[in-house]
Amino acid sequence: MSQGNHHEAIARSASQRRADELRRVPEALRPLLQSIPERPRLLLITILSDPVIDTPVPFERRRGMALGMIYMAGKRDELTPPEVSTLVGYVLDLPA
Repeated sequence: MSQGNHHEAIARSASQRRADELRRVPEALRPLLQSIPERPRLLLITILSDPVIDTPVPFERRRGMALGMIYMAGKRDELTPPEVSTLVGYVLDLPA
């Protein structure tokens, strides 16, 4: 496999992973995430996408990271107060 094809394969794999993660976020929440800049949005989607994934990061830490990212997006006026409340409610309702 040439280096160009290898990079294309990695990019396709990453794109597919992001699409899969977004599908695991409840559809009603997806539009709320669109106002957040790309990098923090992708990180938040990863955290929100599957609360029970097998990861070395404990669930409570991931929950805390998600809440912090949501509150910071609100402080930067990327999310309105109702959007922050909706996302926070979702995160707090996730089963540990």
